[in-house]
This record gives sequence, structure tokens and C-alpha cells, in this order.
Amino acid sequence: MHAALTALGFQPEREVGEDGRMTYCLRNCPYRDVVRERQAIVCTMHRGITRGLLDALDPETKLTNFVIEDPDAAACRIELRGDMAREASANTP
Repeated sequence: MHAALTALGFQPEREVGEDGRMTYCLRNCPYRDVVRERQAIVCTMHRGITRGLLDALDPETKLTNFVIEDPDAAACRIELRGDMAREASANTP
């Protein structure tokens, strides 16, 4: 997931909780110009892409929250729970 978000240009920062939760804070919005004009459409599409990535990468991990922020502040958050988060937690020193 981290590699996919990076490849899409979001510059994600991952925070892993010990409780099976993981949060990605997106430090860049590569679509900010379009988001200013059509935020509802673009952010809904991004949420759908995120769900699709999870379905492909790890169907047991669920999207628990998708927090939309100002595209210029670039602090949207993707919150996950499940196997992917637990595995990342186990591999974090």
C-alpha cells in the first residue's frame, strides 16, 4: 500500500498502531488543482481507488476512515485495520 501511494505521488507517512490499526497521512495531493474545482468527485474517486488497492493487496484489511483535508495543506488520512496493519506493526522496530 505504501509503495502504491508513493507511486501515485501522495508522499505518504505511515503510522502503525499496536492495535491492528494503521494510518497513512498523505503529505502531497498530486491532484490539488482539480480538487479545487471538483473536490467531491476527485476525493470520492481516490477513496474508491484506495478500496480497490486494498481488495487487490489484502482483502482482509479494511478501510475504516478516509479523512479529506484541504488539498493545499495535504494532510488527508487513510485509516486501515486488519492483517496489513498487523504485519506492518510486527515489522516496525
